[in-house]
Parts: sequence; structure tokens; C-alpha cells
Amino acid sequence: MTDEIIYPLDTTTLNRYFIQLISCGDDYQFQELIQTFLPVLIRSIEVQNEDFRKKAFEVFVHVNKRVKSRPEIQIPVQSLLEIFTTSTQCSPFASNFSIMYIKMGFMRLKSDLQVELIPLLFQSLPNRSNSHQELLMGLIVYALQHVRIIPNMNENITKYGLVDQPTIRHLFLNFLLNVLLLPYKFDETKSRTTTNTQRAHVEPSQAPVDEVLFSTMEDAPSKEPEAFKQPFPCMNEPLYNRITEAIQTDDLDQVEKLKAGILKFLNGNIYSENEIVFHFVLSTADSRYSVVLAAEHDIKRLTVAVDWNLMQHIQHLFEFFLGTAKTIKQQQKNEEMIRNPSNTRIRLKLYPYLLKSRIASTIFPHSIQILYESLFGNSTNARIKYFSLQFTQNIIQNAELNHLIGVSKLLLNALEKVLNTETHKTHDASRLRSLTYVLIGKLSYRVPKLFADDIRLTQQFFEALKTEDNDCCLNIQEALNLLAYSQKDAGVSSKLMLQQLLTQQVIPNPTSDAVPIDYPNCRQAAVSYVMNVFPSNDCTSRFILLTACSDRNEDIRLLANRNLFNNQDENYPDFQSLLKLILLNAHGDYPMGRQTLVYHPQTYQEMIYYLHRCLIRQNFNGEKTTPLWKYEEQLPCVAEIARQNPTIWYNYIQFLLDFVLVIHDCLSTYFLFEAILIGYHLNDTKIEDLINENFSSFRQLSLFSTRDDTRRYASLLYAYILSKKDSNLSSLDELIKIIQNSNQRFEQREASIFVLGYVCSYLNQSNSYVNSGKDILLKMFLNNFNEYNFALLIAIGQLARMKCFTDRDENQIEIFIDKIQSKIRTINETNRLKEKAIQTLGFLAVCYRKRSENIIEILTQSLVDTKQIELQLNIGDALICCILGGETPLVDDPYLILDHKSSVSNQTTSNEHELCYELIKYLINRILHYSSDINNPHSRQAAFIWLLTFLIHCRRPYLQKTYRNLFESELFHLQTNLIYGLLDQDELNQELSCKCLIYIYEIIENDELQLKFNSKLFEYFTDSTRSFSSQQTTIAYEHNIQQSTIDNNQLVLYKELCSLVELLNASKNIKSQLFYSFLYLAHENSIWSTTRYGQLFSLDNYEQKSIDYILIYIEQFISRLYRLLYDPQIRIQQCIERIWKKLFGLTKQIHIVDKYFSLIFNELYTDMLSTRWRIRESIQLAFLDIFRMSNRKLIDNQQYLELFHELFRRLLAVCDDTKESVRKAALTTINSFKQNCLLLACDPATTISNSMNELEHKARGRYVLEQILPVLLNDGLYNKNEDIAKFSLNTIIEIIRYGDRETLKPYCTVIIIALFEALSSIEPDIFNYASMKLSAAEMKEQIDVARLLCARSSPLMDAINTCTNQYVDENILDDLSGKLIETIKHSVGLTTKCLIGQYFITLANLYPTNCSKYVGKWMAVLVNTMSVNSNRTLRKTYTSVLGTIVRIAKRSSIENLLQKISTWYYQTDGDYQYVCALTLNSISQSNQDLLMEYGQQTLPLIFVAMQEKSLTNKVEEEQQEELIWKNLWIEHTGSSMTGIQMYMKGIIDNIRLAIEHSSYEMKIKGARAIQMIGETLKNSLDRENLIVLVDFLLKGLYGRVYEGKECFLRAIETICTYCKDSLKTSPDLIQRIYDHILKECKKELLTYRSIAIRVLSLLADQYDFQVYELFWTWFEKALKQPDSDEEEQGMNDNDEDPVLSDAYHRTLIECLPRFWPKIFEIENQYKQSTFNLLNELIYHSSWQLQLLIIQSINKILENTSTIISSDIISLIEPIVNLGPRTKSTGLKREILKFLHIFFGNSRYSNCLCENENLQKVLQFNIEEMIHDNRSSEISEQAKEIKKSNEHFFLKTIKHEESIQPTTVEQNDLF
Repeated sequence: MTDEIIYPLDTTTLNRYFIQLISCGDDYQFQELIQTFLPVLIRSIEVQNEDFRKKAFEVFVHVNKRVKSRPEIQIPVQSLLEIFTTSTQCSPFASNFSIMYIKMGFMRLKSDLQVELIPLLFQSLPNRSNSHQELLMGLIVYALQHVRIIPNMNENITKYGLVDQPTIRHLFLNFLLNVLLLPYKFDETKSRTTTNTQRAHVEPSQAPVDEVLFSTMEDAPSKEPEAFKQPFPCMNEPLYNRITEAIQTDDLDQVEKLKAGILKFLNGNIYSENEIVFHFVLSTADSRYSVVLAAEHDIKRLTVAVDWNLMQHIQHLFEFFLGTAKTIKQQQKNEEMIRNPSNTRIRLKLYPYLLKSRIASTIFPHSIQILYESLFGNSTNARIKYFSLQFTQNIIQNAELNHLIGVSKLLLNALEKVLNTETHKTHDASRLRSLTYVLIGKLSYRVPKLFADDIRLTQQFFEALKTEDNDCCLNIQEALNLLAYSQKDAGVSSKLMLQQLLTQQVIPNPTSDAVPIDYPNCRQAAVSYVMNVFPSNDCTSRFILLTACSDRNEDIRLLANRNLFNNQDENYPDFQSLLKLILLNAHGDYPMGRQTLVYHPQTYQEMIYYLHRCLIRQNFNGEKTTPLWKYEEQLPCVAEIARQNPTIWYNYIQFLLDFVLVIHDCLSTYFLFEAILIGYHLNDTKIEDLINENFSSFRQLSLFSTRDDTRRYASLLYAYILSKKDSNLSSLDELIKIIQNSNQRFEQREASIFVLGYVCSYLNQSNSYVNSGKDILLKMFLNNFNEYNFALLIAIGQLARMKCFTDRDENQIEIFIDKIQSKIRTINETNRLKEKAIQTLGFLAVCYRKRSENIIEILTQSLVDTKQIELQLNIGDALICCILGGETPLVDDPYLILDHKSSVSNQTTSNEHELCYELIKYLINRILHYSSDINNPHSRQAAFIWLLTFLIHCRRPYLQKTYRNLFESELFHLQTNLIYGLLDQDELNQELSCKCLIYIYEIIENDELQLKFNSKLFEYFTDSTRSFSSQQTTIAYEHNIQQSTIDNNQLVLYKELCSLVELLNASKNIKSQLFYSFLYLAHENSIWSTTRYGQLFSLDNYEQKSIDYILIYIEQFISRLYRLLYDPQIRIQQCIERIWKKLFGLTKQIHIVDKYFSLIFNELYTDMLSTRWRIRESIQLAFLDIFRMSNRKLIDNQQYLELFHELFRRLLAVCDDTKESVRKAALTTINSFKQNCLLLACDPATTISNSMNELEHKARGRYVLEQILPVLLNDGLYNKNEDIAKFSLNTIIEIIRYGDRETLKPYCTVIIIALFEALSSIEPDIFNYASMKLSAAEMKEQIDVARLLCARSSPLMDAINTCTNQYVDENILDDLSGKLIETIKHSVGLTTKCLIGQYFITLANLYPTNCSKYVGKWMAVLVNTMSVNSNRTLRKTYTSVLGTIVRIAKRSSIENLLQKISTWYYQTDGDYQYVCALTLNSISQSNQDLLMEYGQQTLPLIFVAMQEKSLTNKVEEEQQEELIWKNLWIEHTGSSMTGIQMYMKGIIDNIRLAIEHSSYEMKIKGARAIQMIGETLKNSLDRENLIVLVDFLLKGLYGRVYEGKECFLRAIETICTYCKDSLKTSPDLIQRIYDHILKECKKELLTYRSIAIRVLSLLADQYDFQVYELFWTWFEKALKQPDSDEEEQGMNDNDEDPVLSDAYHRTLIECLPRFWPKIFEIENQYKQSTFNLLNELIYHSSWQLQLLIIQSINKILENTSTIISSDIISLIEPIVNLGPRTKSTGLKREILKFLHIFFGNSRYSNCLCENENLQKVLQFNIEEMIHDNRSSEISEQAKEIKKSNEHFFLKTIKHEESIQPTTVEQNDLF
């Protein structure tokens, strides 16, 4: 059977081998035969005839039967595979038999052999039939579960040869996918519905994944029974059968393992992510948990890397979801491509990726098929339906409009069907309906024409709001908002229907008797619908909103009100149409006390407000906050509308009357007054009759209103009506009576005062009521009716305004003025009263011009020291009245504007000119005086307000001619004060000063004067000879003020504005004009612009002129303006923002920046390193905005890319600025530059601009890196500033991820070294602190290990690994290796040193061939570092590194390392020995054969090192070290004897070094090594080596005694014991040993002496040395009991430890038999003394010592033949008496042994014949031990002794009780 089988076989040979097969006695012979026979037989089939084949069939049948019945028989699979692979032209017959046996034998192979055959199986795949390919691939799949694949390793790509075979690659990938899709079990007859009680226990690995993962989730897959089950999802039945046959297993658990193995294989970087992503996606739908877990482990990584918009992925999604029947054309179908639709489980996993694909939702009709299949198909549940609705959302959002329009009806039909079918009140159904509503809304937004006239859906949604839950209602409201957009363009009829529908929702049906149900959601949705559908000028929709203003729900009220007033544009409804609609629907009945209103009071009020809005057609940002003076300005406009239709105006007045007479609202009362005021001018008798009819009502409204403001306007209304008809004047008498009657109510008297004052002002001067009214009012005021002062001041002021006071009243007026002066100055009066008093003084100055100067004095002196801005504004108006008299419009009554009285302008007299001249001069002096009072900001503020008011009202034409010289004479004094006002800390003073300067500049017409004026202004802000501080100091010195009162920020602002103007190369006039324009715009929109005095801050069209003027030169200003937008000072920012907003309006800032980008960027770039910190900081903030918003302009333009090098360098320089705020801004900016410019330009995933192809895009990234990296590495990475260094480090880490390989490669070494050095600097300080403060070495080591773990998992280490894998190659290794070595030498950080060492391992694994020439240097630096650094963590790390990288080192380097280890080991530091152990252990683990190769150098050291240092006090590290050494010795020698013999020479050399070492521990190791050699080799130890070893031991005995020196004695004892034959041949050597031992026995240390005596006893016993005389000296001295006197003296003198003494005594007793003299004379001399001493010891010792004594006696009696009974007779009785009395079994056993020896030797027992007493004692004690109940063994032995020696005992004992043993005290015995 062992003959070589020759190919080809013939029939004879076949028969012979067939007989051999049949005759095989066991399976092993059979297996050996078929290993060679079977391949040759199969190959021979191809070339032989038919007879041969028939015979071969018989052989195959026999082989098959035997092989199938013997599963342990191995088949030659590899040989068959080689035949199958190489013989591509073989016959089908041979191929089939080969594949049959390959299939049969492959499963029998061990897993490692199966893995080895995988490449051969892949080679067998090409040019094979489908069945053979599937079978081979099934074998590969079976072996994949045992493959160990390291993920993401490049070697995996080429390992199996799939790179060059795309067809096989694709074929195998499809096969793997089909295996992953295999169902575990499918039974069509078995229902899926199982109850909980019937369901058996399922293991977690077999449980369905969705039940495991979603058992606690709300959206878990539906547990409802399904009527339909999809057979073979994503497969077909023939394919299922073929795959099942290929994998050759029916075991479901095995299928699970195969799937897990496939996923592990696919994760090995063999296929790209795009090729394998569906394998993992479909595996997540597996029903076994282990498969799902393996798939989900990598699914996130894969899905992120995959673009789901690729058509290949989209096609696969459709095919797996719908099946191939709906996705592949009929002519393209074949059996291979047919796939059934997926089941529910798979669809749940496919849907998330369908939703990720934007393109998938735009492909029709497949997306519609998926939608309908998911919603209404068989394999669906609630969760799939929800996914399908999300997919519908993607369709609506992503599809092109023309395509969407085509399928919109299908989508709408599906969504409506969902609403109609999902009607259950469950959570899932509610979620589906909620999303469906929103989708219908979104569809309507994109396809509005489909929904424009479809009111049905709107009605359905409103009905749903009444039944759905709150969450669903929110979605319905959102849908209605979207649906409203589509119905904006609805037809007229549809809008009418909508209006009716919405009206029903908001306004309940008044004719219905049913109790209305509150549906606030419906009303709110209806209000929102009205807002979105109907235009703002639609009357019906506005009426609905007005009705909603009184809704019970506050949100609805606010929504309607906000839309009516805040969000309303200027397109208001027609006033007449809206009023008609309101009156037409006025059917309500809302009781208000005794009266009723046709609308709810709130609705009624809002209707009035809105109707007035429609009248004036203006929006005042909220009616209720609009001041009345703004309405007064609209009277002419409203009157024009009223004249168009008096009838409507009549209805309007009636509508207002009905409300005001019930609800006394101030604004409504004013609107009524306004309407009646206009009604009188319409000359309509119907309106007049209405007014007359309600005359009494007006009286009641005036006299009985409780609200002050309402009462005032009601009184004004009543007074106006009274003045229009003389017949009404009789009512004045009643008013006068009320005024004079002190018993009347306050409201009535005050209203009467108002009415009387206004009526008298409207009457002619000749009317008698005028004078009486003046007298009454003045009398009341002068008589201190203080509670009516406010009303009296208004009434008197109205009379003065209408110039009703004459010379007749002058005396009273003089008193009145004095009284007012006192009231203005007092602090007890309110500001409200003071304002009216000031206004009244101004009006009185119009009547009495001569008193104007006095009034000016009162006004300017009374309140100048108070901060009352409103009062000062009123004073300014009053001062204008004083100066201009009746010529100012301030004295005109705003309610008489419709009277059309032509004012005849009289020529001003010369007296009037002189008066005005004096008044102006006086006022200017007052202003100059107060404005120069620097210490009082309130007086300055008042002066500036007066001056501004004067300039506004008096600048033209009054200052043009007559008073110009007067004004110009004080011009520069005013300018000086105003300049200081600009620098005031009060913001209002700055604004007032600014406006005054602008107005003055506008007034000046003299060019020379104007130039001088401007020059002086610029001198303060543009003088370069003075710094900021010097200017402030100068101003403070000139005015004797504190410098802190000056606003430094404003000074900077004006300097910046001046510098802006100076940028322009133009004339001074142009610069001046620009400066004032900037100044005006900078202080616009102040806090006062919303008051009625805001007109003071507005020049006529000056703002627009300023804007136009600046825009002419904007290109020269834009860059500076943009920088100032980011000035560090907030107030400067605010001023520049005002300028910017005025210049560019609503244009977004980014668009302005894009337009002027080049100008802005260049100036910012130029001034980055300015000497002024404010400029540096503002530029950083400006750049921050540019980098965020305009980064594409930078990275897409080559001219800016060229500046990146210098720009980045400057940014880094500013990051190290001296000012902290600049540094912080710069760090933020440079981080933005990194993210938005650098990384964006380098990232390959960045969207490529239209003007750039992919190659240019990559070239740009390389160019940017070339610009940035030198700066980053040279200036940033090693910067002393910690923030810059950290930024540079983080930037490098991120650049490594995106950077171009060729660009980064030259900097690879620098980057890696920098990252390593940074590892130590970035670790938390707590690590260093803890490492320094902890004292325990173990704790320090734990801290250091934690440091390494943190650093190893840090992003820096990830970046280093990425950089290594991508950029390092053989060209870089030379430089990198040197730099790494230098870094280890000079770095002080533990983390850096350790991780560089571990990095050596990475390099050695990646580039073993290239690194071999550097490993020697690496090992040298690691060894040297360990020699100078004692850190235990570093040494452990480096030893591990050394053990790993030594495999690629040169021989000389390895020898040097091992030599260094040997040298280290024999140094004194114990840590070095541990390092040596770790190093060799690491080498053993990584490269086991290496230690065997260098065994002569390493194993002798290991043998010596594995010996124990000491027996006690071992620390954990020492135990670990010893364990390491022992394991190393065992692993590499196996047998200690063989190892010792093999390496004896080296061991002896190492023992010599150890014993000659100065360390005692090392000496001990040497001694233990010799002892182990003796114990192991025994007599086989060579004589020469034995002599050498004994010499070593004897040398070790020299010197003092130290702990552990006894090891030498024990080693000598071992050698003398086991090597006795060799030693006896060397008498001299034995004598030397004896001499040395004898010397050691004389040492004082008892423990050491004990061991030496023991060795001496061995020499005496084994080598016949006679030393008993000396021993007896020691024995007697130590054990003889002293006398009482001696004992007392000995107690005082003896200081020995009793424990040591006891051990010493034991040793002496134990050694006694060995020392026993073998010479008769000596024995005869000492035996009696010895036995007597032993007898004495028995009486006085403990039982332990008694045991040793008896043992020694037994040994002596056994070994000697010269002792007779007389020698020991004294010992018998004491020994025997101990038997019954002791509890020690061991002692009893030795006593019985003594008796056995005694009775057994006649020399001892013959004394019994003569000594009867001794017989009795023996008999008694033996009897006692026979009856011992503690030990049956003792009892049995005693019986045996008695039985065998009965002849020695007496037959009867008559007086047994009289025989007593010798009495021994109990204390002596025990």
C-alpha cells in the first residue's frame, strides 16, 4: 500500500488497488491509500476505455459507502482541487467525480485547512458551469466563518485574487447576497398567528429581531396576524433550492453562523462600500440576532460612505422592494434575475435608505408603485405605512413640477384613501392621519391648480378639527395654512363658498336654537385661513377677523388683531363697502347695563378703529399706541372722503354714536368728534339734525364721563357744537353755574371748565360770554382751585392761543404769570401740569408781546437744572412763540383747519423787528451760557433743545436778512459748545449737538464763513499732532472739568468719520457735506423719533439727500464703513449700523459685500497689523463675517488663494496680540478661516463650482495646502502662545483627513513629530499632578497607564495613524526614523516617549522590509532611554516594543540587545531585572523561535533568573518576575534536565557572575541555581562541572552571615546528597567541604548554625567524619538542664530568642542519629551521658520535643549494634509512660515503634526477664493504648505488639491496683 501510484492507471493496477482498498484493516490505512489513489483514479478516467470506467464505478461505490459511514476519514481535497483547477479541459465525467469528492471531503477538514483552501477554490471558479460554481462558492462560504480578517487592511484586497477577475468578483458577491437572503424556515401550511400561551420559548439568537429590538417601542412592528405571507422574499423558489443545495446544510444555527461569517468577510476591505452596502442592509432584516448585530456593527459606516442618489443603488432598492416583476422589462427577465417582492421585515429596513435617496422619490412610476404597495399592499403594517407617507413627502418635495403634476391625482387619491381607511382611534392611525393631512397641504402648495376650486377638502379638514386629538389638530392647522396658498387664486364662486364656510366656523348661526359647541381649533384655523387666502382689501374677510377679535380664546383674539393692525399693508378695504357690510350684519344683542350693542363691545371697538384706518389709509404700527396728534394731521384727508358720500358719513356718525354713548372710549370719542367736525362742513341737514337730536347726549357724555381723556375730547366736542349755533349759548349759563357751585361733582366742574374755555375761544370777541368766561377762569386759577388747575390751564391757554386776552385783562394776566412761574419751579406739581403751564405762557406771549422777554426769562431759568426732556421740548415751543408771536404755526388750532379762514399777513413793524432782535439776542445769550456749563449736563441738554427748536422754526426766512449778523456773531461760540456736546457722555446731548451743527451748517450761506466753520470743526477730530489722550486733556484743561466726563467712544467715532471723509480726494466743501451727511445718518432713528417732537430731528428731505450724496463716493468709503461695523465699541457699531441701513436699506449685507468684495478685502488685508488695537480687532471681526458668508469668493478665486500664505501668517501673528480682546477675536476668526476656507478648499467632498472641473478642484486643494502648511508648521506649531499651538495642532489633524496625498507627503515627517510632541502637552494637568504627588509606585503606574490610554485614543493618535497609512513610504522613513529617535532623546513627556515606542511597532508591521535597516537604531534608543529613565510604565512599554520589532532586526542588533539584557541583569537595580524579564517575555510571545535560536545566550540567564530571591516578603512584582522567568524556561526547554544539560556551560558562567556579584540576592540566586542543578541532574552531573559548582558554593560561604546565605548550605547539602558517588572520588574536595561547613557551624546566628549543623550531620553520616565529640559539646551545652542557681543566672545572661533556641534544639536532636559515633570507643564513652540527657529531656520537654527525641532514639537503636539493654533501660519506663497520657497520635506512634524495636531485638528485650516491675509497666501502658478511643490505628498496633510479645508479660496480676507506674508530674510530661 505504500508503493507509489503511477498515472495513468490500467485495469490490472486498478484491480490490485481495489483489492487493497477492500482489505484495509482500519480507517487509517484506508485513508492513507485514498490520499494518493483517488486523485490518480479520477485523472485516469479521462484517458481510459469504457471497461476501465465500469470498474472505476465499482471502486467509487465502495469508496462512497465506506467514506459516508466513516465521517472521520479524510479525503484528499487539495489534490482534487488542483486537478479540478488545472485541468480545465477535463471530461464532465472527471469533473463531476472531482467536485463530488471535493464537496464530501471539504466538510471533513479542519477549519484552518478549509481557510487555506479558499484561494484555490476561487481559482477553480472561472470557466465552470453554474452548478459547479455555486457548489464551490458554497464551500467558500462554509469556510468564511473561520477566516480571521482584520478590517480595513489593504492586504485583504489582493489576498484572494478577486481584483483581476471582475466577473468572478461580481458572481461571488451575488452569491453571498443570496445566502444572506435565505429564510430560516418556510412552511406554507403553517399559520403565522400564534397565541402567547402556545408560543414556545425562543432563544435570543433565534428570536425575530424586531421583537427583540422593538419590544418596548411604540412604533414596534405590528403583532396583528397577517393573512398573507410572501414566500421566499427577494428570492424565487428555484434560486432558494439551488443556494440551499450549495451550502450543504439544513441546520438553521449553521446558516446563522454562515451569514455572520459572510458579513465579517465583507468587512475586510475586499469590496468597496457601494458593492456591499445592500448585503448589510438586508442582513439587518434577518430574524437572528447575531446576524443583525454583525450587520449593524458596520452599517452606519457604510451608509455614510454611500451616495444613495446613485442609480445603481436606487435600482436595487426598487428591485428588492417591489420585486423584478415590476422593475425589469419582460424581455430582459431570466430565472437568475427574478426576485419576489420583499416581506414586511425587509421593507422596514429598506425604507430608511429609500428616504435618504432624493432621486428615488423622483423616479416614476416606481415611486408611486412603492407608495401604493406600502399603503394598500399585503406585506405592510403601521410602521411601513408611516414610512410610505414620509416617502410621499419626499416625492412632493423633490419631484420636478411637471412630473409631479402628472401624478398629483394619484398621490391625492392615495392620501384621501388613507384618511378614509385609517379611522381607528389608535395612536398609529392618528399618526398616519396627522402626516396625511400635512402631505395634502404640501401637495396643494406645489400643485395649487389641483386644489384651487376644491372646497371639499377644506370642509373635510374643518370637520376633522372637531373630532381629532390635539396633536392631529396641529397638523391639520398646518395643512390648512398650506392649502390656503392654493386657494388664493380660486374662482369667484369658490371664494364665496369659502367665505360662507369660514363665516360658519367663526360666527355662530344666530337663528339656531341648539347650544353651540366650542371648537376653538376650528375658529383659529378659520382665522388663519382668512388671513392667507383673502387679500387685505377684502371686506368679508376683514369682517370675519373683526368678529374674531372678541373670541373667547385669547390666541384667536391676538391672531385676528395682529393681522388687522400689525401685519396689514396699505391696501385697506373700501371704507364705504366695509361700513355697509358691518351695518348689514348688525343683528346682535349684547346687553351693556340698560343699553344694548349690536356687536360685542370688543368687536365694536375694533371695528371703529379699523374703519378709521380705512379712512386714513395709513399704518401706525398699532392703533392703540398711535398718538392723537398723528390723527389730527389727517383731518383734511378724511374730510375729502366724507364729501364723496354724506349719506355714508351720516351712517358712520350714527355707528360711532351708538358705541360711544355706551362705552366711553377715548379714541372712539375722538373719532366721533372728528366725524362731527367734518359733518358740520358737509352742510348736510340730515347730519345736523342727528347732531341736534343727540345734543343732550353730548352734554351727558361731557359732564359725566369718568375717564379724563374721554372727558376732555367729549368736552371739546360739546364746546364745538355749542359754538356752532347761537341758540345753544344759553347752555353756557348752566355751565357757569356748575363751575361756581362747589357742591357739584369734580368731573362736571372740570368738564364745564373745558367747555367754557373752548366755547369762549371760538366765539367772537364782542360776545359778552367771552369776557365773563375769562374772568371766571382767571379768578378760579388765582383763587387756588388747585384740583382744577390742569383744566384751567388748558382753557386759559386755548383763550390765549385764539388771542382772546386784551389790555383789559393785563393786570390779571400779570398775576397769573407770576402764579404760573411759581408752579413751574415747584417740585410739588406734576409734569403734566407744568407742560400745560409752559404752553400757556407761550400762548400769552403771543397776546402780550412786550412781556415776551419776561416770559423767556421765566422759561429759561425755571427748569434748566432738571433732566425733564418733555418739559424742555415744551419750553422750546414756548420760546418760539415768544420770539415769533402769531407768525409761528404753533399757535394755530388744529381743529379749525377746515374753516378756510384766509389769514391776512400784516407787514411787520419796526418795533416788532427790534423786539425780535432783542429776544433772539437774549435767547442766544441764554443758550450760550447754559451750553457752556460743562459741569451740568442737564443745563447743556436744555440749551441744546432750545437751540435746535430755534434753528428749526427760525432758520428761514427770519435769519436770512434781519438777524443774520446777530446769529453769525455768536456762531463760533455756539460751535465750540456744540463740539463739546458731541463729546458728552449723554447720548441725547450728542444727538442734539449733531443736529444743531447740521442745521447751522445749512443756514450759513457765506462761503468764507462756511469754510471757517468747517475748518474749526475738523480741527478737533483730524489734527494728527495730538493723540486721543492729548485732545481729551486739552478739552478738560480749557473748561476746568474732569476728563471722565468726555465720551472717548464718541471722540473715536467722529475721528473715524473725519478719516472717512479724508479718504476722498475732493474739495473741502464736498468733504464737509459728506461729513455732515454721515453725522446726520449716524444719529438717526434715535429714541425720540417716535414722539411728536421727532420732527425736530428731521430736516426737509435731508436724509435722502445725504444718502444720495454718500452713494456717489461709496466705493471709496465702503471698506472703511464695513470695518467700522465691527468696531469693538458698541456705540460706534450702532452708529455705523444706522448709516449702513440708511445707505443700503433692505439689501442684505452679504450682497453688498459681494458687490464691493475686492475693495473690502484688500483694505482689511492691508491693515491687519495696524498699530491701533481697535483697528486690529475690528478687522478680525470683519474677517470673521467674510469667512463665514463669502468664503466661496475666496476659495474660488486664484488671486485670493495666492494671498492665503501671508493672510494666514498675519492671522497667527494677531492671535499673539498684546491685547486680550484682539487675541480672542483673532482666535475666533482664524478658526472660521480654517473651517470655511482651508478645509473647504481641501475637502474633496466640497461642491465643485460651475467654473471648475474636478482636476482643478483637486489642484486648488493642493495649492492651498502648499500655502498654509509652511506657516502652520514653522510659525504655528511651535509657537510659545499656547492657544496658537493648540489651534495649529487641531488644524493639522483636520488637514490630514482632507488633504491631498502628494501635497502633505513632504511635510509628513514634521507633522508626525509635531503630533507626537503635542501628545504630552495636551494631556490634563491632573495627570502630572497626581503622578508627582502619589507616593505608591502602583498608584503612579496606574496613573501613567491611564495617561497612555487617553493619549492613545485621542484624535492626535488617530491623525498620526491616518498620516502613516496614507503618506508614509520608503522615501520618508529615513528622515522620519531619525526624527523619531531625536524626539525620544530630547522629549520630556512620558506620553510622547511611550507612544513613539509603540509607533515603531506600527511602522514595523506596515513596512517590515524597509524598516529592517532602522530597527537597530530604534532598539538602541529604546534601550538607552530605559537605562536613564526609571519610570515603570515606560520600561514596560519599551520592553513590549523591543519584543515585537526584534523580528525584523539584523542579527548584530539582536545580539547587542541580548548582550545588553545580560549586562543589565547583573546590575544592582532590581528594576533592570524586571525589565529584562519583560523584554525576553515579549520576544518570546512575538517571536518564540528567536529565543531558541539564541538559546546559548538567553536561556542560561533565564535559568539563573528564575531562581527565587527569598522565601518571604515577596512583593507582587517579584512574584510576577519569577513567574515570567519560569514560564520562559519551561516554554523553551520543556524538560529541565535536558535544558540544563544543553546549556550547562552558559549556566555555569551565569552562576559565576551571580555568586561573584556584590548583591546578596544575586548570590542567593546562584546558590539556588546550583541546588536545582543538583536536584535535577543528580548523579548524571559531570565531575568537572561538579567541582566547579562546589568551588562556587565554597566561595559563597566566605564572609559574614546575611539573610539567605543558608541557600549555599542547602545547595551543598543537595550536592552532597545526590552526587555522593562523584564526590567520594575526590577526597580533597570532600575535606574542603567539611572544613568550610565546620567553620560555618561555629557562627553565632542560631538559624544559620542550625542549617550548617544539619549539613555537617550529613557529612558525618554519608562520608564517615567523626565529629561526635564536638557535637556533644554543642548538644550538652544547649540541652542540659541547669541547676536552680545556674538557671537563675542563665536567665539573666541569656538574651537569645526562645523561638530560635527551640528550633536550634530541634535541629540538634534531629541530627543526633547522624552524628552518632561509628567507633566503639567513642560510642562507649558518650552513650551513657547521651541517654541520660535524653531521659532528662523527656521529663522536662514539650510533646513536640519528646516526639523528636523518641524518633532520634529509634533511629539510633535501628542503626547501631553495640547498644545493649543496660544502656537504654533507663529510657524505657519514661518513654512507655508517655503513651497513655499524651493526646498526640504521632507521639504514640513513635512510642509503639520504640516498643516494636525493643521487643524485636533480643539485645534490648532480655532485660524483661529479670525485671518484673518493668514488665508490669509495659503491660499496663500497652493495655491503656489498646483501649485508646481516639485512634483505632494506635489501638490495633498496641494489640499486635501485645499479641506478638505475650511471652514477655506476666500471666496474672493479682494485685493490679497496687501496681502503679512511676509518677510523673503532668507539667513535666506536657
